[in-house]
Amino acid sequence: MLVYRKREAERSYFARPEDMPRLLHALLVQRGISSADEARAFLSPGEEILRDPLLLSDMEKAVSRLRAALAKGERICVYGDYDVDGVTAAAILSLHLKSLGADVRTYLPDRHREGYGLNEEAVRALAKDTGLLLTVDCGVNAVDMAALAKELGMDIVITDHHRPGADLPDCPLVDPLLNGYPCPYLSGAGVAFKLVEALSGRAAAMEYVDLAALSTVADVVPLLDENRFIVRAGLARMNERPRAGLAALKRAAGLEEKTLTAGHLGFQIGPRLNAGGRLGSARRGLELLLTNDEARAAALANELEAENSERRNVEREILAQAEAMLEGFDFPGHRAIVLACAGWNTGVLGLAAARLVEIYHYPTILLSDEDGVLKGSCRSIPGVDIFAALTAAGEHLTKYGGHRQAAGLTLDREALEPFKAALEAYLRENVPAEAWVPAMEYDLDVTLGELDAYAVAALESMQPTGMGNPAPVFRARAALENARRIGRDGAHLSLTARDGGGRLRGVMFSAGARAGGATGECDLLFSPKLNTWQGRTSVELELKAMEPLDARARLAAQRGQMGAFVYRFLTEMLYNRGIDSRAEAARPADVRALLAASPQGTLLAALDEGQALFLLDMLAEEPPLRFDLEIGAYPQDPRAFNAMCLLPAGAPPRNYRRLIRADDVQGAPRCAWFGELPDVDGLRNAYRALRDILRRPAVYEGLAGLCRLLGAECGLTLAGAGAALLALEDMRLVEINESGARLLPMEKRDPMDSAAVQMLLRLRAEGR
Repeated sequence: MLVYRKREAERSYFARPEDMPRLLHALLVQRGISSADEARAFLSPGEEILRDPLLLSDMEKAVSRLRAALAKGERICVYGDYDVDGVTAAAILSLHLKSLGADVRTYLPDRHREGYGLNEEAVRALAKDTGLLLTVDCGVNAVDMAALAKELGMDIVITDHHRPGADLPDCPLVDPLLNGYPCPYLSGAGVAFKLVEALSGRAAAMEYVDLAALSTVADVVPLLDENRFIVRAGLARMNERPRAGLAALKRAAGLEEKTLTAGHLGFQIGPRLNAGGRLGSARRGLELLLTNDEARAAALANELEAENSERRNVEREILAQAEAMLEGFDFPGHRAIVLACAGWNTGVLGLAAARLVEIYHYPTILLSDEDGVLKGSCRSIPGVDIFAALTAAGEHLTKYGGHRQAAGLTLDREALEPFKAALEAYLRENVPAEAWVPAMEYDLDVTLGELDAYAVAALESMQPTGMGNPAPVFRARAALENARRIGRDGAHLSLTARDGGGRLRGVMFSAGARAGGATGECDLLFSPKLNTWQGRTSVELELKAMEPLDARARLAAQRGQMGAFVYRFLTEMLYNRGIDSRAEAARPADVRALLAASPQGTLLAALDEGQALFLLDMLAEEPPLRFDLEIGAYPQDPRAFNAMCLLPAGAPPRNYRRLIRADDVQGAPRCAWFGELPDVDGLRNAYRALRDILRRPAVYEGLAGLCRLLGAECGLTLAGAGAALLALEDMRLVEINESGARLLPMEKRDPMDSAAVQMLLRLRAEGR
């Protein structure tokens, strides 16, 4: 089940400037831009968008204390974090304070031994020779550790961007979430950038805008307001005069000849810099950003490249183990995936959890069991604030912290089950079930004719795109043609999309298996791109989603397969009695109420097109209900989203709470093909016709083609012909396969000895 949802924004129309393409103007209005001046500032953000850094909470106090430390020659320790944000923030302040002549050291905690943030062992050790402890990307909730630092005679200044708790440390605390700062989206390194600006001026801060840009993208904070300028200016710096460490990372990632984009930072540069902190020490990443020695930078980048490859291997292994643990998982009965396993690398759990969220669209918590202590990471879905959920179940946790969509936590092994129960209770009581239905957002409905090269080129001004400013996605209805597999092993899908206004090529990555069904009119979501090949530029669609438009059209398109579907369905009825169960007649209103109560757990089954159309009409009543449609098979999604299936065959899905057949719903028509089934004389005629077909050079395509030919020769419908084939096979007169059938040696048999014949006669009588 996939829902298309138009992006929400408070829209207020503004007149389109003459030099702005209509498509870009409509997009900006949709994104909430309310004036031409605001549009210009958004599309071309300059330094003027940067706010006064003294507007940040306690910034004056932080600057005053740093200046005092510089004047007295006190040792300053910059205490960071092991991820990209923490490492880049530490690098910014270390480099700048050293440039001012400060006595500076940096400290990055070990992810595996110390975990995130300030810890007692580190604070006690640092207090022996440090006058001022300056945190970056951590500390906003370190009340006890701040008190300990002061008790040990060490002053502390905290800079952070995480959500503050109810109690705050008693020290200068710079955090954009504390006092209504106009841009609350800054990353930890973004806050460090603002601290440099407050301490030494904007020109000094701009020397580190590349590091702030890398953290802004890698830490997935919204690319809005100041962050847009930081990332744009940072990318320009990286592309024009990159520092030695970033140039080495670019080479290691195979990007040496490319112009870096925000996408490169998020998916290629960032993960490599992160690799050290995930598997080993984050110190290598910090040293890489601090060094000016190109040879040393190259060696460090190669080490991080090797660790990133190892990280991918470890992530794949954890993901495979987690998927195995989910075998048989009751998705409708749960609102979160919580898995624990001894030996999992805690540095990679967040990435593996994010991958499971991508696959299942469930909040996911993965925990590594280390001698009875569970440590791990959470990733969430839109609509589920995982930090709030952890807070609600906080009595079972020894430590936790993070954001709405990502967090870390620690608990004792014996607290796991109570924690899971409290988490489930909170999610069921506070989050609507609709949040668990995967949704894909789009900006505008368009026709393909609107997507000319001029309009699509103008969309590039939306860069940098990412969190908070996603790449534009459009929706169009179009007929699909020329679908084929492309790429290595046919992994990707190429097709042509056509509507009344245009005809464009589309590509859908990792969707090669959908080539066979990519026909007819579909509802498409896509991002348009410019593709230049041999000097010619054209518009292409990067497809994000592709859903058939009309359930009735899908049913009509499958009429030619009806005989094969009936054959498979009757085979299941014959050999798997479990799916032939009957229930008390249900009122349509009661069935609708079941589907409306939850998007999961209810499966409707129709035995012919008439019953399917009856169910579609019932589901389309106001308000229309969402459901998946399967023809000739049961849904295989373990999440058991509400679905309707026509003539399902195969193993019934395990996670559905209820299966309702159409003929168990009041008012539903009887199955038409029951009355089309052959009697004993009809079976004899079918056998004679089949024998003639198979003894002559007849041409037909597969089992469906044989059903059509047999029906034409002996006066049976497709359903009747399919049923006759099943009965003749059960009587051991023919052998059926996917390509057709072959005759078996003739023996005299009593049709009434065949269970299939008895079933056909019973259904025929019921239909008549």
